[in-house]
Amino acid sequence: MLARCASCGVRFVVPEDRARNPGLKVRCRCGAEFALHAPKPPRVAGGADAAVAAAAAPAPVRSSAAAPPPVAADEPLRSGAWRRCSNHPQVKSESVCPACGIGFCRDCEQRIRNVPVCPRCQGLCTDVAKVEEDAAREKQRARTMADDIGFIAAYPFSDPAAYVMLAVFTGFFSFFSGFAMGVILSKGVLVWYGFTALTKVSVGKFRGYMPNFGDITDIVHPMRLSFAAFLAAGWPLIAVWYFLGLPAFIEQARGPEVAVVHAQEPEPEPPAEEGQAAEGVESGEGAEDGLAAAAEEGPEGYDGGPSPVLGVVLFGVAALWYLLYMPMALIVAAISRGFFKTLNPLIGVEAIAKMGGAYWFAAGIYFALALVQLVLDRFLGLIPIAGTMISAFVAAYAWLATGCALGLAVFKKAKELNLD
Repeated sequence: MLARCASCGVRFVVPEDRARNPGLKVRCRCGAEFALHAPKPPRVAGGADAAVAAAAAPAPVRSSAAAPPPVAADEPLRSGAWRRCSNHPQVKSESVCPACGIGFCRDCEQRIRNVPVCPRCQGLCTDVAKVEEDAAREKQRARTMADDIGFIAAYPFSDPAAYVMLAVFTGFFSFFSGFAMGVILSKGVLVWYGFTALTKVSVGKFRGYMPNFGDITDIVHPMRLSFAAFLAAGWPLIAVWYFLGLPAFIEQARGPEVAVVHAQEPEPEPPAEEGQAAEGVESGEGAEDGLAAAAEEGPEGYDGGPSPVLGVVLFGVAALWYLLYMPMALIVAAISRGFFKTLNPLIGVEAIAKMGGAYWFAAGIYFALALVQLVLDRFLGLIPIAGTMISAFVAAYAWLATGCALGLAVFKKAKELNLD
């Protein structure tokens, strides 16, 4: 039987065998004592019987201590009402019932084997800190990617010390770009930080992107994953370039080059062989026939392979695949941490379909940052020493903001991706 204290409004369950006792009295933890009565008989027509039954029911004994008015069970709860105790609004809640959506302070908690239980529905309660964290996550997840542009732009500066350290470190090793180890350390650290930012933001950790360093493999492994991402997105381009021989193919399509002879430096004519007829040289007879034959045969060395139009179409399709899939390849690499999983395009294509517009928005940010970085590097490359260090700060910002954008898209679609 479900009983309710008339003083504080707390509800609790009384076993049925004890509830049958008409003289049973119950004492609430607030100090109020009242008699528990058996359930009322069904109401019949006629107000007299109801009045008699109501008069016969003894009034509950109230505690002398003043208590706040109880919260009605059917009263709609305001948003955030669980942050305060339902019985003592001036006190913060220690636990929250997810089913009822109300909170209880330490004095109002009902614990069974040190586990908080809701006094109303007898369901398990949750720590208020966990509920607040989940509420903040859902609020952030409900925002669109466009709403979080400011957050993405400011994310690299959320940890200024880590940002400056990353830029200075990569800038220093950029001076040793002629050495393989310098390239690995410079590019590898950038990828390492970018993957760490992506992974943390994807699980709702929006502060801090400093990775944990154990040994050099912590840097080499992200480099392997980024190479796998490049292969997953760029293999069509590599295939078209290699199997069609695109540079030579384009050169063949342009045709043979015509040598330019300057008037002031005439090229000496080769001596005519004995018995060779010189007729028609001055008049140019036979030249038009030779050009016509060359036009029919096509470019020199062209063996009748794919047409130039086909080559351009294949190259365009391969480039489009790279543009559309490269951000997802980085996401799969950072989340799965697997080389061969990153190479599997089916995983990425399925994730793109589930993420929808969030992915395309993040991909747009990725390419916008890459384009800005490319343009700035061109200009900063003209400035000795200082230009290299400034480029390092630009690269650090681009990688961290990219990791934040891609990770935020994953975070917002975590339920669709079965990651939450």
